[in-house]
Amino acid sequence: MIMESPARIILSVIIPVYNSGRWLSRCLDSVLVQAFPRPWELILVDDGSTDDSGMICDTYAGRSTRIKVFHIAHQGASLARKQGLEMARGAYVTFIDSDDYVCPGYFETLYQLSIDTGCPIAACAVGDGQEVSEAKDPQVLTFDELMPRFFKYEFWGFVAKLYTRRLFDEIPFPQATLSEDYYVMARLFAKEKKMAFLPASLYCYEKHEASLSHLPISDRSFDEFENVRDVFDFTAAEMPAYRDYALSNVLESSVKLLLASGPQKKAFREQRRKLASFLADHRTEILSCKPLLPKTRILAFLCSFL
Repeated sequence: MIMESPARIILSVIIPVYNSGRWLSRCLDSVLVQAFPRPWELILVDDGSTDDSGMICDTYAGRSTRIKVFHIAHQGASLARKQGLEMARGAYVTFIDSDDYVCPGYFETLYQLSIDTGCPIAACAVGDGQEVSEAKDPQVLTFDELMPRFFKYEFWGFVAKLYTRRLFDEIPFPQATLSEDYYVMARLFAKEKKMAFLPASLYCYEKHEASLSHLPISDRSFDEFENVRDVFDFTAAEMPAYRDYALSNVLESSVKLLLASGPQKKAFREQRRKLASFLADHRTEILSCKPLLPKTRILAFLCSFL
Protein backbone atom coordinates (compact mmCIF):
# COMPACT_ATOMS: atom_id res chain seq x y z
CA MET A 1 0.00 0.00 0.00
CA ILE A 2 1.23 3.49 -0.86
CA MET A 3 1.48 5.64 2.27
CA GLU A 4 0.73 9.35 1.94
CA SER A 5 2.29 12.00 4.14
CA PRO A 6 0.05 13.75 6.71
CA ALA A 7 0.69 17.13 5.06
CA ARG A 8 -2.12 19.64 4.74
CA ILE A 9 -4.53 18.57 2.02
CA ILE A 10 -4.80 21.08 -0.82
CA LEU A 11 -7.39 19.35 -3.02
CA SER A 12 -10.28 16.99 -2.29
CA VAL A 13 -11.61 15.05 -5.28
CA ILE A 14 -15.19 13.90 -4.63
CA ILE A 15 -16.80 11.15 -6.70
CA PRO A 16 -20.36 10.01 -5.95
CA VAL A 17 -20.70 6.40 -7.09
CA TYR A 18 -23.91 4.56 -7.95
CA ASN A 19 -24.04 1.41 -10.07
CA SER A 20 -21.25 2.57 -12.36
CA GLY A 21 -19.07 -0.53 -12.21
CA ARG A 22 -18.81 -0.64 -15.98
CA TRP A 23 -17.05 2.75 -16.14
CA LEU A 24 -15.66 3.26 -12.65
CA SER A 25 -12.12 1.91 -13.16
CA ARG A 26 -11.63 4.18 -16.18
CA CYS A 27 -12.71 7.15 -14.06
CA LEU A 28 -10.48 6.29 -11.11
CA ASP A 29 -7.46 5.55 -13.30
CA SER A 30 -7.80 8.96 -14.95
CA VAL A 31 -7.75 10.55 -11.50
CA LEU A 32 -4.83 8.59 -10.11
CA VAL A 33 -2.48 9.43 -13.00
CA GLN A 34 -2.89 13.17 -12.45
CA ALA A 35 0.41 14.99 -12.00
CA PHE A 36 -0.57 17.28 -9.13
CA PRO A 37 2.51 17.98 -6.98
CA ARG A 38 0.58 18.87 -3.81
CA PRO A 39 -1.17 16.76 -1.17
CA TRP A 40 -4.62 15.68 -2.33
CA GLU A 41 -7.24 13.12 -1.42
CA LEU A 42 -9.83 11.10 -3.28
CA ILE A 43 -13.22 10.65 -1.62
CA LEU A 44 -15.50 7.95 -3.03
CA VAL A 45 -19.08 8.01 -1.79
CA ASP A 46 -20.73 4.70 -2.68
CA ASP A 47 -24.39 5.69 -2.77
CA GLY A 48 -25.89 2.28 -2.02
CA SER A 49 -24.74 0.63 -5.26
CA THR A 50 -26.19 -2.79 -6.02
CA ASP A 51 -23.58 -3.79 -8.62
CA ASP A 52 -19.83 -4.25 -8.07
CA SER A 53 -19.14 -0.51 -7.69
CA GLY A 54 -18.65 -0.74 -3.91
CA MET A 55 -16.15 -3.57 -4.28
CA ILE A 56 -14.21 -1.63 -6.93
CA CYS A 57 -14.05 1.38 -4.59
CA ASP A 58 -12.70 -0.78 -1.77
CA THR A 59 -10.13 -2.40 -4.07
CA TYR A 60 -8.74 0.96 -5.13
CA ALA A 61 -8.76 2.23 -1.53
CA GLY A 62 -6.61 -0.74 -0.58
CA ARG A 63 -3.87 0.57 -2.84
CA SER A 64 -3.41 4.02 -1.29
CA THR A 65 -4.25 5.83 1.93
CA ARG A 66 -4.99 8.82 -0.31
CA ILE A 67 -8.35 7.18 -1.12
CA LYS A 68 -11.25 7.22 1.33
CA VAL A 69 -14.46 5.26 0.72
CA PHE A 70 -17.82 5.88 2.39
CA HIS A 71 -20.64 3.41 1.86
CA ILE A 72 -24.04 4.98 2.49
CA ALA A 73 -27.68 4.08 1.90
CA HIS A 74 -28.92 5.21 -1.49
CA GLN A 75 -30.06 8.84 -1.36
CA GLY A 76 -29.11 10.29 -4.74
CA ALA A 77 -26.09 12.05 -6.20
CA SER A 78 -26.90 15.43 -4.65
CA LEU A 79 -26.77 14.24 -1.06
CA ALA A 80 -23.85 11.91 -1.86
CA ARG A 81 -21.87 14.97 -2.97
CA LYS A 82 -22.89 16.76 0.21
CA GLN A 83 -21.63 13.77 2.21
CA GLY A 84 -18.32 14.01 0.35
CA LEU A 85 -18.05 17.72 1.12
CA GLU A 86 -18.59 17.05 4.81
CA MET A 87 -15.67 14.61 4.76
CA ALA A 88 -13.39 16.76 2.58
CA ARG A 89 -10.23 18.19 4.15
CA GLY A 90 -8.92 20.12 1.16
CA ALA A 91 -8.84 23.88 0.67
CA TYR A 92 -10.17 23.16 -2.84
CA VAL A 93 -12.68 20.61 -4.08
CA THR A 94 -13.63 19.19 -7.45
CA PHE A 95 -16.42 16.77 -8.37
CA ILE A 96 -16.21 14.02 -10.97
CA ASP A 97 -19.07 11.75 -12.00
CA SER A 98 -18.15 8.09 -11.76
CA ASP A 99 -18.97 7.29 -15.40
CA ASP A 100 -16.88 10.21 -16.71
CA TYR A 101 -13.14 10.76 -16.75
CA VAL A 102 -10.63 13.61 -16.82
CA CYS A 103 -7.67 14.37 -19.06
CA PRO A 104 -4.05 14.55 -17.86
CA GLY A 105 -3.31 17.88 -16.23
CA TYR A 106 -6.93 18.50 -15.23
CA PHE A 107 -6.18 19.17 -11.55
CA GLU A 108 -3.06 21.25 -12.11
CA THR A 109 -4.60 23.33 -14.89
CA LEU A 110 -7.71 24.31 -12.93
CA TYR A 111 -5.73 24.89 -9.73
CA GLN A 112 -3.30 27.24 -11.49
CA LEU A 113 -6.20 28.96 -13.25
CA SER A 114 -7.80 29.69 -9.89
CA ILE A 115 -4.52 30.91 -8.39
CA ASP A 116 -3.57 33.06 -11.39
CA THR A 117 -6.96 34.74 -11.71
CA GLY A 118 -7.91 34.93 -8.05
CA CYS A 119 -11.26 33.29 -8.86
CA PRO A 120 -12.61 30.80 -6.30
CA ILE A 121 -14.31 28.94 -9.17
CA ALA A 122 -12.24 27.75 -12.14
CA ALA A 123 -13.81 25.77 -14.97
CA CYS A 124 -12.96 24.08 -18.24
CA ALA A 125 -15.04 22.91 -21.20
CA VAL A 126 -16.64 19.46 -21.32
CA GLY A 127 -15.81 17.12 -24.18
CA ASP A 128 -17.48 14.00 -25.50
CA GLY A 129 -14.57 11.66 -24.87
CA GLN A 130 -13.68 11.49 -28.57
CA GLU A 131 -11.56 14.57 -29.03
CA VAL A 132 -9.89 16.96 -26.58
CA SER A 133 -9.81 20.57 -27.69
CA GLU A 134 -6.57 22.45 -27.27
CA ALA A 135 -6.38 25.16 -24.64
CA LYS A 136 -7.21 28.71 -25.65
CA ASP A 137 -6.69 31.87 -23.65
CA PRO A 138 -8.45 31.71 -20.27
CA GLN A 139 -11.25 34.13 -19.50
CA VAL A 140 -12.59 35.69 -16.32
CA LEU A 141 -16.34 35.85 -16.75
CA THR A 142 -17.98 38.68 -14.84
CA PHE A 143 -21.45 38.25 -13.36
CA ASP A 144 -23.11 39.98 -16.31
CA GLU A 145 -21.22 37.70 -18.73
CA LEU A 146 -21.69 34.54 -16.71
CA MET A 147 -25.36 34.54 -15.79
CA PRO A 148 -26.97 34.81 -19.26
CA ARG A 149 -24.81 31.84 -20.33
CA PHE A 150 -25.68 29.96 -17.15
CA PHE A 151 -29.41 30.34 -17.65
CA LYS A 152 -28.96 29.16 -21.25
CA TYR A 153 -27.66 25.81 -20.00
CA GLU A 154 -23.92 26.52 -19.76
CA PHE A 155 -21.98 25.78 -16.57
CA TRP A 156 -24.96 24.06 -14.88
CA GLY A 157 -23.07 21.00 -13.73
CA PHE A 158 -20.91 20.49 -10.67
CA VAL A 159 -18.27 18.83 -12.82
CA ALA A 160 -15.47 20.38 -14.88
CA LYS A 161 -14.88 22.92 -12.13
CA LEU A 162 -12.59 23.46 -9.17
CA TYR A 163 -13.89 25.38 -6.16
CA THR A 164 -12.51 26.77 -2.94
CA ARG A 165 -14.10 24.65 -0.23
CA ARG A 166 -15.37 27.67 1.72
CA LEU A 167 -17.75 28.61 -1.10
CA PHE A 168 -20.05 25.79 -0.03
CA ASP A 169 -20.46 27.12 3.51
CA GLU A 170 -24.20 27.64 4.12
CA ILE A 171 -25.09 26.48 0.58
CA PRO A 172 -28.03 24.01 0.75
CA PHE A 173 -28.27 20.83 -1.28
CA PRO A 174 -31.77 19.80 -2.40
CA GLN A 175 -33.45 16.48 -1.73
CA ALA A 176 -34.77 16.37 -5.31
CA THR A 177 -32.11 14.74 -7.46
CA LEU A 178 -32.70 16.05 -10.99
CA SER A 179 -31.28 19.48 -11.87
CA GLU A 180 -29.84 19.61 -8.36
CA ASP A 181 -26.63 20.99 -9.85
CA TYR A 182 -28.62 23.91 -11.33
CA TYR A 183 -30.09 24.53 -7.86
CA VAL A 184 -26.66 24.68 -6.17
CA MET A 185 -24.73 26.44 -8.95
CA ALA A 186 -27.27 29.30 -9.05
CA ARG A 187 -26.50 29.95 -5.40
CA LEU A 188 -22.74 29.62 -5.83
CA PHE A 189 -22.68 32.07 -8.72
CA ALA A 190 -24.92 34.51 -6.85
CA LYS A 191 -22.45 34.31 -3.96
CA GLU A 192 -19.19 34.57 -5.92
CA LYS A 193 -20.32 36.60 -9.01
CA LYS A 194 -17.44 35.56 -11.29
CA MET A 195 -15.70 32.49 -12.67
CA ALA A 196 -12.44 31.74 -14.48
CA PHE A 197 -12.99 29.66 -17.61
CA LEU A 198 -10.55 27.82 -19.87
CA PRO A 199 -12.14 26.86 -23.23
CA ALA A 200 -10.42 23.46 -23.36
CA SER A 201 -12.27 20.17 -22.93
CA LEU A 202 -10.27 18.60 -20.11
CA TYR A 203 -13.34 16.83 -18.68
CA CYS A 204 -14.88 13.99 -20.69
CA TYR A 205 -18.56 13.11 -20.54
CA GLU A 206 -20.10 10.31 -22.53
CA LYS A 207 -23.82 9.71 -22.89
CA HIS A 208 -24.88 6.08 -22.60
CA GLU A 209 -28.01 4.01 -22.16
CA ALA A 210 -27.87 4.31 -18.36
CA SER A 211 -27.83 8.13 -18.40
CA LEU A 212 -30.77 9.75 -16.63
CA SER A 213 -31.75 11.50 -19.84
CA HIS A 214 -32.45 8.11 -21.41
CA LEU A 215 -34.62 6.70 -18.64
CA PRO A 216 -38.44 6.53 -19.06
CA ILE A 217 -40.54 9.08 -17.20
CA SER A 218 -41.25 8.26 -13.57
CA ASP A 219 -42.21 10.01 -10.34
CA ARG A 220 -38.56 10.97 -9.96
CA SER A 221 -38.60 12.81 -13.29
CA PHE A 222 -40.69 15.55 -11.71
CA ASP A 223 -37.84 16.37 -9.30
CA GLU A 224 -36.54 18.52 -12.14
CA PHE A 225 -39.53 20.84 -11.86
CA GLU A 226 -39.07 21.19 -8.09
CA ASN A 227 -35.49 22.37 -8.52
CA VAL A 228 -35.94 24.69 -11.50
CA ARG A 229 -38.96 26.28 -9.81
CA ASP A 230 -36.89 26.81 -6.67
CA VAL A 231 -34.17 28.51 -8.74
CA PHE A 232 -36.83 30.76 -10.24
CA ASP A 233 -38.00 31.80 -6.75
CA PHE A 234 -34.38 32.30 -5.64
CA THR A 235 -33.53 34.33 -8.74
CA ALA A 236 -36.61 36.53 -8.42
CA ALA A 237 -35.58 37.37 -4.86
CA GLU A 238 -31.78 37.59 -5.19
CA MET A 239 -31.05 38.32 -8.87
CA PRO A 240 -34.21 39.98 -10.25
CA ALA A 241 -32.46 41.12 -13.43
CA TYR A 242 -32.39 37.46 -14.50
CA ARG A 243 -35.92 36.58 -13.47
CA ASP A 244 -37.12 36.03 -17.06
CA TYR A 245 -34.20 33.70 -17.76
CA ALA A 246 -35.06 31.56 -14.75
CA LEU A 247 -38.77 31.64 -15.62
CA SER A 248 -37.98 30.46 -19.14
CA ASN A 249 -36.27 27.37 -17.73
CA VAL A 250 -39.26 26.50 -15.53
CA LEU A 251 -41.61 26.90 -18.49
CA GLU A 252 -39.41 24.70 -20.69
CA SER A 253 -39.19 22.03 -17.98
CA SER A 254 -42.94 22.12 -17.40
CA VAL A 255 -43.80 21.72 -21.07
CA LYS A 256 -41.30 18.88 -21.48
CA LEU A 257 -42.68 16.97 -18.50
CA LEU A 258 -46.30 17.53 -19.47
CA LEU A 259 -45.70 16.27 -22.98
CA ALA A 260 -43.65 13.28 -21.79
CA SER A 261 -46.24 12.27 -19.21
CA GLY A 262 -49.22 12.79 -21.52
CA PRO A 263 -49.62 9.12 -22.49
CA GLN A 264 -49.67 8.23 -18.77
CA LYS A 265 -51.55 11.27 -17.50
CA LYS A 266 -53.68 9.26 -15.07
CA ALA A 267 -50.56 7.85 -13.38
CA PHE A 268 -49.08 11.34 -12.99
CA ARG A 269 -52.28 13.28 -12.34
CA GLU A 270 -51.03 15.14 -9.26
CA GLN A 271 -47.67 16.05 -10.77
CA ARG A 272 -49.32 17.29 -13.96
CA ARG A 273 -51.76 19.38 -11.94
CA LYS A 274 -48.85 21.10 -10.20
CA LEU A 275 -47.14 21.90 -13.51
CA ALA A 276 -50.32 23.19 -15.15
CA SER A 277 -51.05 25.31 -12.08
CA PHE A 278 -47.65 27.00 -12.34
CA LEU A 279 -48.23 27.71 -16.03
CA ALA A 280 -51.68 29.13 -15.31
CA ASP A 281 -50.30 31.39 -12.57
CA HIS A 282 -47.76 32.80 -15.05
CA ARG A 283 -49.94 32.79 -18.16
CA THR A 284 -49.53 36.48 -18.95
CA GLU A 285 -45.76 36.29 -18.38
CA ILE A 286 -45.46 33.40 -20.83
CA LEU A 287 -46.34 35.72 -23.68
CA SER A 288 -43.76 38.34 -22.66
CA CYS A 289 -40.88 36.05 -21.57
CA LYS A 290 -38.20 37.05 -24.09
CA PRO A 291 -35.71 34.19 -23.51
CA LEU A 292 -38.42 31.62 -24.30
CA LEU A 293 -38.36 30.10 -27.78
CA PRO A 294 -41.50 30.89 -29.85
CA LYS A 295 -42.52 27.22 -30.15
CA THR A 296 -42.14 26.68 -26.41
CA ARG A 297 -44.08 29.89 -25.72
CA ILE A 298 -47.05 28.58 -27.69
CA LEU A 299 -46.91 25.16 -26.02
CA ALA A 300 -46.56 26.67 -22.54
CA PHE A 301 -49.55 28.95 -23.12
CA LEU A 302 -51.70 26.07 -24.37
CA CYS A 303 -50.63 23.83 -21.49
CA SER A 304 -51.61 26.53 -19.01
CA PHE A 305 -55.26 25.61 -19.77
CA LEU A 306 -54.89 21.92 -18.88
